[in-house]
Amino acid sequence: MDTITSDEYTEISKKVYEIVKNILTENNIETSEQIIETLTIHLSLVISRKLNDSYYTSSESQLASLKTSELYPVAREITKALSSEFELTIEKVERYYIILYLLNKNLLDLEFDFDYDIDDHLLKEVLDETVASINEELKLNVSHDSEFFKSLSLHLYPAITRLLEDDQINYNPIIDEITDGYKEAHECATILNQKIKKYYGKAFNPYELSFITLHFGVALENRG
Repeated sequence: MDTITSDEYTEISKKVYEIVKNILTENNIETSEQIIETLTIHLSLVISRKLNDSYYTSSESQLASLKTSELYPVAREITKALSSEFELTIEKVERYYIILYLLNKNLLDLEFDFDYDIDDHLLKEVLDETVASINEELKLNVSHDSEFFKSLSLHLYPAITRLLEDDQINYNPIIDEITDGYKEAHECATILNQKIKKYYGKAFNPYELSFITLHFGVALENRG
Protein backbone atom coordinates (compact mmCIF):
# COMPACT_ATOMS: atom_id res chain seq x y z
CA MET A 1 0.00 0.00 0.00
CA ASP A 2 1.17 3.56 -0.72
CA THR A 3 1.97 5.83 2.20
CA ILE A 4 -1.28 6.69 3.93
CA THR A 5 -2.57 10.24 3.83
CA SER A 6 -3.74 12.49 6.63
CA ASP A 7 -7.38 11.79 5.83
CA GLU A 8 -6.74 8.04 5.73
CA TYR A 9 -5.00 8.11 9.11
CA THR A 10 -7.87 10.10 10.60
CA GLU A 11 -10.32 7.51 9.26
CA ILE A 12 -8.19 4.69 10.70
CA SER A 13 -8.17 6.37 14.09
CA LYS A 14 -11.96 6.86 14.04
CA LYS A 15 -12.56 3.21 13.14
CA VAL A 16 -10.14 1.99 15.81
CA TYR A 17 -11.83 4.14 18.45
CA GLU A 18 -15.27 2.87 17.49
CA ILE A 19 -14.18 -0.77 17.55
CA VAL A 20 -12.45 -0.45 20.92
CA LYS A 21 -15.31 1.55 22.47
CA ASN A 22 -17.99 -0.83 21.19
CA ILE A 23 -16.22 -4.00 22.31
CA LEU A 24 -15.52 -2.59 25.77
CA THR A 25 -19.17 -1.55 26.09
CA GLU A 26 -20.45 -4.93 24.92
CA ASN A 27 -18.24 -6.65 27.51
CA ASN A 28 -19.17 -4.26 30.32
CA ILE A 29 -15.56 -3.10 30.72
CA GLU A 30 -15.45 0.26 32.46
CA THR A 31 -12.42 2.46 31.89
CA SER A 32 -11.69 6.13 31.44
CA GLU A 33 -11.98 8.02 28.18
CA GLN A 34 -8.31 8.91 28.49
CA ILE A 35 -7.27 5.25 28.49
CA ILE A 36 -9.49 4.54 25.48
CA GLU A 37 -8.00 7.47 23.60
CA THR A 38 -4.38 6.53 24.38
CA LEU A 39 -5.09 2.91 23.43
CA THR A 40 -6.57 4.23 20.17
CA ILE A 41 -3.33 6.14 19.50
CA HIS A 42 -1.30 2.99 20.08
CA LEU A 43 -3.46 0.77 17.87
CA SER A 44 -3.76 3.37 15.12
CA LEU A 45 0.02 3.58 15.04
CA VAL A 46 0.27 -0.22 14.86
CA ILE A 47 -2.18 -0.39 11.96
CA SER A 48 -0.58 2.52 10.11
CA ARG A 49 2.86 0.93 10.35
CA LYS A 50 1.46 -2.41 9.25
CA LEU A 51 -0.15 -0.78 6.22
CA ASN A 52 3.12 0.98 5.41
CA ASP A 53 5.19 -2.19 5.93
CA SER A 54 7.13 -0.50 8.74
CA TYR A 55 5.76 -2.33 11.77
CA TYR A 56 8.30 -2.83 14.56
CA THR A 57 7.55 -6.11 16.30
CA SER A 58 8.68 -7.10 19.79
CA SER A 59 8.96 -10.35 21.64
CA GLU A 60 5.84 -11.60 23.37
CA SER A 61 7.65 -14.12 25.58
CA GLN A 62 7.83 -11.96 28.69
CA LEU A 63 4.31 -10.61 28.27
CA ALA A 64 2.71 -14.00 27.72
CA SER A 65 1.83 -14.31 31.41
CA LEU A 66 -0.92 -11.79 30.68
CA LYS A 67 -2.76 -14.49 28.75
CA THR A 68 -4.31 -15.54 32.07
CA SER A 69 -5.83 -12.07 32.53
CA GLU A 70 -9.62 -11.93 32.51
CA LEU A 71 -9.23 -9.19 29.91
CA TYR A 72 -7.45 -11.47 27.44
CA PRO A 73 -10.66 -12.54 25.63
CA VAL A 74 -11.61 -8.87 25.23
CA ALA A 75 -8.14 -7.99 23.89
CA ARG A 76 -8.35 -10.93 21.49
CA GLU A 77 -11.76 -9.75 20.30
CA ILE A 78 -10.38 -6.26 19.66
CA THR A 79 -7.41 -7.52 17.63
CA LYS A 80 -9.63 -9.87 15.61
CA ALA A 81 -12.06 -7.04 14.85
CA LEU A 82 -9.19 -4.78 13.78
CA SER A 83 -7.67 -7.53 11.63
CA SER A 84 -11.02 -8.01 9.90
CA GLU A 85 -11.69 -4.30 9.45
CA PHE A 86 -8.27 -3.48 7.98
CA GLU A 87 -7.58 -6.86 6.36
CA LEU A 88 -4.23 -7.43 8.02
CA THR A 89 -2.69 -9.54 10.77
CA ILE A 90 -2.35 -8.07 14.24
CA GLU A 91 0.43 -9.80 16.16
CA LYS A 92 -0.53 -11.56 19.38
CA VAL A 93 1.80 -9.31 21.39
CA GLU A 94 -0.62 -6.44 20.77
CA ARG A 95 -3.25 -8.29 22.82
CA TYR A 96 -0.93 -8.01 25.80
CA TYR A 97 -0.41 -4.31 25.22
CA ILE A 98 -4.18 -3.81 25.07
CA ILE A 99 -4.45 -5.55 28.44
CA LEU A 100 -1.75 -3.31 29.91
CA TYR A 101 -3.53 -0.19 28.71
CA LEU A 102 -6.88 -1.38 30.07
CA LEU A 103 -5.34 -2.37 33.41
CA ASN A 104 -3.58 1.01 33.53
CA LYS A 105 -0.25 -0.71 34.11
CA ASN A 106 3.14 -0.19 32.60
CA LEU A 107 5.90 -2.75 32.11
CA LEU A 108 7.46 -1.90 35.46
CA ASP A 109 4.28 -2.98 37.25
CA LEU A 110 4.85 -6.53 36.02
CA GLU A 111 7.49 -8.20 38.10
CA PHE A 112 9.58 -9.79 35.40
CA ASP A 113 12.34 -8.93 32.98
CA PHE A 114 10.87 -7.65 29.74
CA ASP A 115 12.30 -7.69 26.26
CA TYR A 116 13.37 -4.07 25.97
CA ASP A 117 16.97 -3.42 27.02
CA ILE A 118 16.13 -0.17 28.82
CA ASP A 119 17.24 0.91 32.27
CA ASP A 120 14.09 1.36 34.39
CA HIS A 121 15.71 3.90 36.71
CA LEU A 122 17.04 5.91 33.78
CA LEU A 123 13.59 6.21 32.25
CA LYS A 124 12.19 7.21 35.64
CA GLU A 125 14.81 9.96 35.83
CA VAL A 126 13.75 11.15 32.37
CA LEU A 127 10.08 11.28 33.36
CA ASP A 128 10.74 12.90 36.74
CA GLU A 129 12.87 15.64 35.17
CA THR A 130 10.31 16.10 32.42
CA VAL A 131 7.52 16.65 34.95
CA ALA A 132 9.65 19.14 36.90
CA SER A 133 10.61 21.09 33.77
CA ILE A 134 7.03 21.17 32.44
CA ASN A 135 5.91 22.51 35.79
CA GLU A 136 8.67 25.13 35.88
CA GLU A 137 8.68 26.24 32.24
CA LEU A 138 5.03 25.86 31.25
CA LYS A 139 3.36 26.15 34.67
CA LEU A 140 1.55 22.86 34.06
CA ASN A 141 1.25 20.25 36.79
CA VAL A 142 0.91 16.82 35.21
CA SER A 143 2.53 14.88 38.02
CA HIS A 144 -0.81 13.65 39.40
CA ASP A 145 -1.93 11.99 36.17
CA SER A 146 -0.93 8.36 36.73
CA GLU A 147 -3.05 7.10 33.81
CA PHE A 148 -1.16 9.34 31.42
CA PHE A 149 2.31 8.42 32.61
CA LYS A 150 1.60 4.71 32.53
CA SER A 151 0.29 4.93 28.97
CA LEU A 152 3.20 7.17 27.99
CA SER A 153 5.63 4.62 29.47
CA LEU A 154 4.04 1.88 27.37
CA HIS A 155 4.64 4.02 24.30
CA LEU A 156 8.19 4.98 25.31
CA TYR A 157 9.65 1.50 25.77
CA PRO A 158 9.35 0.50 22.10
CA ALA A 159 9.97 4.11 21.00
CA ILE A 160 13.29 4.28 22.87
CA THR A 161 14.20 0.86 21.52
CA ARG A 162 13.61 2.17 18.01
CA LEU A 163 15.67 5.25 18.86
CA LEU A 164 18.64 3.27 20.15
CA GLU A 165 18.52 0.88 17.20
CA ASP A 166 18.26 3.72 14.66
CA ASP A 167 14.89 2.46 13.45
CA GLN A 168 12.64 5.40 14.26
CA ILE A 169 9.24 5.96 12.68
CA ASN A 170 9.86 8.04 9.58
CA TYR A 171 6.36 9.11 8.65
CA ASN A 172 3.24 10.48 10.27
CA PRO A 173 0.53 11.68 7.88
CA ILE A 174 -0.94 14.09 10.44
CA ILE A 175 2.31 15.55 11.78
CA ASP A 176 1.36 19.10 10.72
CA GLU A 177 -2.10 18.84 12.27
CA ILE A 178 -0.58 17.59 15.53
CA THR A 179 2.12 20.25 15.67
CA ASP A 180 -0.29 23.06 14.83
CA GLY A 181 -3.26 21.79 16.83
CA TYR A 182 -1.51 20.68 20.01
CA LYS A 183 0.95 23.49 20.62
CA GLU A 184 1.01 23.13 24.41
CA ALA A 185 1.28 19.35 24.17
CA HIS A 186 4.07 19.74 21.60
CA GLU A 187 5.97 21.95 24.04
CA CYS A 188 5.62 19.22 26.67
CA ALA A 189 6.84 16.58 24.23
CA THR A 190 9.78 18.79 23.25
CA ILE A 191 10.81 19.06 26.89
CA LEU A 192 10.63 15.27 27.17
CA ASN A 193 12.78 15.00 24.05
CA GLN A 194 15.41 17.22 25.63
CA LYS A 195 15.61 14.81 28.56
CA ILE A 196 15.77 11.84 26.20
CA LYS A 197 18.72 13.49 24.45
CA LYS A 198 20.40 14.20 27.79
CA TYR A 199 20.14 10.63 29.08
CA TYR A 200 20.30 8.55 25.90
CA GLY A 201 22.53 10.70 23.70
CA LYS A 202 19.94 10.72 20.92
CA ALA A 203 16.68 12.56 20.35
CA PHE A 204 13.41 11.50 18.78
CA ASN A 205 12.85 12.69 15.24
CA PRO A 206 9.82 14.91 14.45
CA TYR A 207 7.65 11.92 13.51
CA GLU A 208 8.26 10.00 16.74
CA LEU A 209 7.81 13.24 18.66
CA SER A 210 4.46 13.89 17.02
CA PHE A 211 3.03 10.63 18.38
CA ILE A 212 4.35 11.48 21.85
CA THR A 213 2.66 14.86 21.44
CA LEU A 214 -0.65 13.06 20.92
CA HIS A 215 -0.27 11.36 24.31
CA PHE A 216 0.38 14.70 26.00
CA GLY A 217 -2.54 16.16 24.08
CA VAL A 218 -4.94 13.53 25.42
CA ALA A 219 -3.69 14.14 28.96
CA LEU A 220 -4.08 17.91 28.73
CA GLU A 221 -7.53 17.65 27.18
CA ASN A 222 -8.67 15.36 30.00
CA ARG A 223 -7.50 17.61 32.81
CA GLY A 224 -10.16 18.20 35.40
